[in-house]
Amino acid sequence: MQRNPFLDILAALVPAAERDELIRRYDAEPFAWSVVLGILELYFGGKLLLANALSFFQTTTDAMATYVFERMDPRLLNSFVRGPVGPCPPSEGSGSE
Repeated sequence: MQRNPFLDILAALVPAAERDELIRRYDAEPFAWSVVLGILELYFGGKLLLANALSFFQTTTDAMATYVFERMDPRLLNSFVRGPVGPCPPSEGSGSE
């Protein structure tokens, strides 16, 4: 009897009760197709997940950058510095006098 790959793929996709029935009636072998479909699902699922995450992070960082550049006062950005701003004084024992 010639193998029908469509029945094997169908048996790999359906739930356990229906899969057992296809194996019993038509001698389908879903195990190899189940592995292949699982690897494809893992690869394309991961790829889709990463693409979605990168798209989300790009739009979020663009919104944050727009807010910083358009709505924040540059003088507020310097308000965290305390004390004199300038070159550091030479430390003792550094040899530069």
